[in-house]
Amino acid sequence: RAPVSFYEGEPLQALATLAYSDIIHLQLSAATAFSEISEMDARPVSREALEPILYLLQSPDIKVQHSASAALGNLAVNVENKLLIVRMGGLEPLIRQMLSPN
Repeated sequence: RAPVSFYEGEPLQALATLAYSDIIHLQLSAATAFSEISEMDARPVSREALEPILYLLQSPDIKVQHSASAALGNLAVNVENKLLIVRMGGLEPLIRQMLSPN
């Protein structure tokens, strides 16, 4: 089988569709997928790949926020991703989560 990149093209579009849904269970599916994918594949990613993950940080659901944070943490092992996360405004919501009692 050919390797699939979930950080671009149709796979990313599918995950983004789930992420931007108003249905929490679909958001959780996207956040969990991003978390698990990024655990195995922490390559440099584009803004387009980070946008839905950063959006999921704003979810009212704690589980969605937790999985999105895990995905960003996994991706941040790559210096390019770390810098891009900060440039895209991801640091503030991550700090809010660290200060949260949850």
